[in-house]
Amino acid sequence: MRLSHVFHPFRTKRQVERSLACWDAAEDVFITQQYNWLASRLKANTTVIDLGANMGDTAIYFAQFKESTVVMAYEPGPVPYKMMLENLGKCSIGAKVRPYNYAIGEKEGTLLLKDKLHTRSSSAEAMVAAKGTPVKVVTLSSVLDGLTNVVIKCDIEGAEETIFDGVDLSMAYAIQLEWHSQKAKEKAVNNLTEAGFTLDYIKQDTESHTGMIGAYK
Repeated sequence: MRLSHVFHPFRTKRQVERSLACWDAAEDVFITQQYNWLASRLKANTTVIDLGANMGDTAIYFAQFKESTVVMAYEPGPVPYKMMLENLGKCSIGAKVRPYNYAIGEKEGTLLLKDKLHTRSSSAEAMVAAKGTPVKVVTLSSVLDGLTNVVIKCDIEGAEETIFDGVDLSMAYAIQLEWHSQKAKEKAVNNLTEAGFTLDYIKQDTESHTGMIGAYK
């Protein structure tokens, strides 16, 4: 797979930073196989919900599997969303992906977001701006409404702490979630356990104080 923004000619510092951020994300997904745990559990006719789709790397990763019927990819950032559209247009399996320039939140509304690319140090809070591009906010309940046979990949840079509160997850059979604080981890564990999921693993990065949870039914 070729990600269109990784190997562009570099003319400015910003282009270099953007290219490095793209390669960083692609390496995690396609080389170190960050989401292999979730991919290995896909069943036939599955809808993949990609929360925090960034430049489309994870959406394309899940679209390559025959078990995934459709990938619903949510990315609020204006810049990575545009990059995702370009990347989806350059590969045949991109047709399986439905991209949405929406943020996921506790309640519906609108956010003003900075026109910049996410990096590993970006947080959801840091992307909010007093003056920025307006982005629609939808709830996880509205995303899941009417769906069956679902898996969820979630990497939304800290916003994961509240979006699962009170959400009906009966249609989902596996979730892989990246957490960005101890409080977010504890809430995710409680929400997933109460929803009937078995926690398969909880991984923590001691340097960044982030980690990953894999849960299934």
